[in-house]
Amino acid sequence: MNWANRITLSRLMLTVLFVLALNSSWHYARTTALVIFLVAGLTDFIDGEIARRYEIITNFGKLMDPLVDKIMMAAASRKDCARIFWRIRSAEKFSTKRA
Repeated sequence: MNWANRITLSRLMLTVLFVLALNSSWHYARTTALVIFLVAGLTDFIDGEIARRYEIITNFGKLMDPLVDKIMMAAASRKDCARIFWRIRSAEKFSTKRA
């Protein structure tokens, strides 16, 4: 396994850490999640550069790189959608109690 593929797999692990940080009740969880997300985005650029520069483009990389990107974006958007839904739901409960 070459370095570009290892970096791609590390981005998958960073995605897991990102989701764990978002679900954490720790005081700095969101800031940590942001830093993890930014590092994961940087590794996306780096693994592509390594693969193209050293001409080590593999079928594994062609499959996993976009797949891990989609997993990372889905994790981020799903968490945001859930947060928005619960805020709306909480507002509805609050408004029905007052009426």
